[in-house]
Order: sequence, then structure tokens, then C-alpha cells
Amino acid sequence: MFWTTYQPFLHSRNSKQANDITLIEKDTVLYEIHRIAELFNDNFVRIVGKVEEHDSRKDFENHPSIKAILVKQIKIVLVFILQIRRK
Repeated sequence: MFWTTYQPFLHSRNSKQANDITLIEKDTVLYEIHRIAELFNDNFVRIVGKVEEHDSRKDFENHPSIKAILVKQIKIVLVFILQIRRK
């Protein structure tokens, strides 16, 4: 479904299709590229405006796998320090 919907909008150097795009929005046929671009822009701006900023790193600070990685890094650093001191 995705490819059949969006493939006409994707450009290919090997394609011999015309670059004309026709879009139907609310029973109105749009064929002027600047109007189509404005419609897409308006939709993307509206979508992005609804997205809340979220710092996902905070969700994983206390995750067991992250803690395990930190412990392993500390062990590696300690082994390295001990090896330097022995020399």
C-alpha cells in the first residue's frame, strides 16, 4: 500500500515518466507543483507541531543493560590502570 501510494512522488533517474504530479485534495484537483508543495508542507508542519519533544536518554538511565555496560567499562578502565601501574 505504501509503495503504490508514494511511488509516483519518488524520482528515479532511470524513470521515463513525466514529472507531472496530480493530487486530489478535498475534491479539488491540484496539478501546480507549488500548491502541492504547500499542501505537503502544511501537513508536515501540522504533524511536527503535535510531536512533543522528549529526551529518550532519561528513559534508559536506569535500564539494566545500560548499567551493565557502565560496569563493564569501569572494569576495563580499572584493569588498564592496574596494568599501567605494574609496569
